[in-house]
Amino acid sequence: MTEKEERPILFRDYFAFNKFVVRLTGDVYGQPPDPGHTAWALHALDWIRTTIYAEKEMVGQVLDVGCGEAFMCLPFEAMGMNWTGVTIGKDFERAKVVLEELKFDPAKVEEADMTFLPFNDNTFDLVFARHVLEHSPFPIITLMEWRRVTKPGGHLCLVSPAPHWWGVRGKNHYAVVPKQNLEWWLMRSGWHVQHEFNFHNRDPLFLKHLEVYQATGEKALGAYPVGDVEFRFICERGEAFTE
Repeated sequence: MTEKEERPILFRDYFAFNKFVVRLTGDVYGQPPDPGHTAWALHALDWIRTTIYAEKEMVGQVLDVGCGEAFMCLPFEAMGMNWTGVTIGKDFERAKVVLEELKFDPAKVEEADMTFLPFNDNTFDLVFARHVLEHSPFPIITLMEWRRVTKPGGHLCLVSPAPHWWGVRGKNHYAVVPKQNLEWWLMRSGWHVQHEFNFHNRDPLFLKHLEVYQATGEKALGAYPVGDVEFRFICERGEAFTE
């Protein structure tokens, strides 16, 4: 009998898995805020206010996953939410500086991987994840982790780019997928979709964003998109669906 047969390889050894995760951290890049993306994010925040909090005060704990340079801290706090951010790399260092400039405690941002969060179960009322999940190499596990740190009855705002335009540009865009894939991942990981919004290529906010890129000669956006450019979901924490 060979050594391999005597000692079956178990996933829970995690050794190889950990090596792969460490290797992928080299794909991470900083994302300074720009007027276009900031306007989109604020639009998503207003959508949250008019859906989840349409008939109640906007209060509670919000986790901003992949918070970048903490540009959404002030808007959330101004609306009554206690903001906590999570990011890594250069964005983490810059986020602490931004928070100090805004007179917030820099400890409000944590340096942590989005799939391995340093928070207890049932901590947050809302998880805000705009253009984050597509950077996860294992999105269902990531969604399960976000559910873990969310309180019963809490919510997730998931905003993801549409694949027919964004495609896989960017070396750590691992999970840019059609809408039906996102819906299945959410259902399978225990999130019940309550509201949906498709951000269309003719939306004035998108046209403004595209104009900025064209003016600077930026080529990353490629050809002018047709149809939706972004999918948005408001989900309530529930139970995972199994067949």
